Amino acid sequence: MLLFLPLDFRNVEPLNIDIEVLKSINPIIGSEEYKSENQLSLPTSDDQTIRGMKKEVQIETANNLQVQESEGTQKERDDYDHNTESTKSETLTDGKEVETLPDGKEVKLEDHEQSQKELSIREKLLSLIKRHKGTYLLPLKVSKLEYKFFKDNGIESWDDWKSFINIFVDSFPGSEGKRLACSIITGFDQYKLPQRLSNLRGRINLTQQEGFRLLQLRASWPVFYKNSLPHMTARNQYQLFPKDDLEYILKAIPSDEFQLRCTSFAVMSQANIRGYKKVFPEENLQYYLKAGLIVPIIQQIDNIFEFSAIEVNWEHLKYKDIEDKVEDFYQILRGRLVKTPVSHLTEHESWLLTPESDYILREVRVREKFLKRLKELVVQAQMIQLSYVDWEKDVITTDSDLNKEEWEHQTINGAEALASALVALPMKDFAYVKFCMLKATEGQSPHGLLQWPSVSSIPDDIKLNVEKIKQVYKFLGVKVLGLD
Repeated sequence: MLLFLPLDFRNVEPLNIDIEVLKSINPIIGSEEYKSENQLSLPTSDDQTIRGMKKEVQIETANNLQVQESEGTQKERDDYDHNTESTKSETLTDGKEVETLPDGKEVKLEDHEQSQKELSIREKLLSLIKRHKGTYLLPLKVSKLEYKFFKDNGIESWDDWKSFINIFVDSFPGSEGKRLACSIITGFDQYKLPQRLSNLRGRINLTQQEGFRLLQLRASWPVFYKNSLPHMTARNQYQLFPKDDLEYILKAIPSDEFQLRCTSFAVMSQANIRGYKKVFPEENLQYYLKAGLIVPIIQQIDNIFEFSAIEVNWEHLKYKDIEDKVEDFYQILRGRLVKTPVSHLTEHESWLLTPESDYILREVRVREKFLKRLKELVVQAQMIQLSYVDWEKDVITTDSDLNKEEWEHQTINGAEALASALVALPMKDFAYVKFCMLKATEGQSPHGLLQWPSVSSIPDDIKLNVEKIKQVYKFLGVKVLGLD
C-alpha cells in the first residue's frame, strides 16, 4: 500500500463515534437476547444431532471419506433412484434426440435432461432444508449418498452451485441462508477431494508434495490452527507455487477450496508467528467451518481486534501496525479476504449482515470488545491518508493515472474508508461527494465545516446513496452543512 504520511501523523482528531448507526444496520448489535454465561462454547441443545457434531469436527482422513454405496437410509436410496432415472427420447429429428413435452412442443433431449437435473437438485435441496432443524449454527446434515446424487447430476464446483444459493437465502431469515449454502458447498468439496486425489496421474515432484502437505489435502475441514509460514499471506497464495505446480495442485482441489485453505493458513500463520493467543479454540473453529462460516474471516477479526487481550492501547502502536489493522479490516468489510460465490459482497452489501459478523455480534463478550475497539481503530485510522485509487487498487482495472478523473485522486482517511465500508457505501461515491464538498466549501464556510454540494453537481446514481452518506458522517460525528 502506498503511504502518504502527514508530518505529524500522531495528531488524530477526537471523534464522537455513534454506534447507533450500526445498530440500524444489524439490530443484533443492540440486542440483549443472546447473553449467557458461556458465549464462546459450541451451540448447546437437547437435540442429539448437535451433541453428536462435537465428535464429528475431528479431522477425517481421505480414506474415511470414500463413498460407500450402501450409506444412507432406504428412503434416501429410493429417492436417489427415482431422481436419477434417465429420460427416454420419443422422437429423432435430423439425427438429434428430442423430447416431446405434454404440450406438444419438442426440445432437445440434452436441454431437457439438464432442466430435469436442475429440477431434481432443487427438489433435493428443498428436502434437506425441510429436514434441517432450523437451529442457529447447526451444520446442514448431508449424507455421502446425497452428495453423490449432486455429483451425478452435474455439480462439480462452486460455480455450479451459484444458481441454487437463492434456495437457501429465500428459505431462512438474515444470514442463515448464506451460512447453510456454504455448509453444503464446503461439505461437497470435502466429499470430492479423495476422488480428485485418486484421479491424479504421474509422479508428484517435491514442490507439489510440499503443496499437498501444506494444504492438508488428505484431511477434511482443516483450520491450520498451529501452522506457521512467515512468507504466507492472504494476498500471495497464488505466488507460492510455480505455475506448473499450481496447475497440478488445482487438479486435486477446487480453486475456491484452495483459496479458502490458503487464506486460513495465512491468517493462522500470522497469529502464530506473532505469538497471538487466539480466543476461539481449534475445536470451535472446526465446527464453525463445518457449519458454513468462513473461518479465516472470524480468525482475522480476532487478530485485528485482539479479543484475548483484556485491554488494548493502540495510541502508541507503530504506524505500520495501525495501517495493517485498517487494511485487513477494510478488506473484510468489502468482502475481499475470501472471494467465493457465498462470501462475495457487492459494494452495496454490508459485512455486518454476513454470517461471520452475525456470529461475532451474537457473542456478547466478544461483541462488547469488538464495538469498543472498533471505535478506537476508527479514531487511529485517521492517520492513514490514501487516495481513492489506492484504497480500491484491488478492484480498479485501469493502471494509468492519465485516465483518472480529478476526483479519483481525492484523499480519504482510514476512518472515512472504514465508515463507508461499514454502511456499504461504494468508495467511489464517497470519494466523488467528498471531492465536491471540498470544492463547495472553499472560501464559503467560516467555521471550516464541510458544505453539502449543489444537487446539480451530484450524479443521479450517487443521489440514491445520500442516506448512506448521511450514515457515514453521523457515525463519525462529523457535521456537514446542508446534509440534514
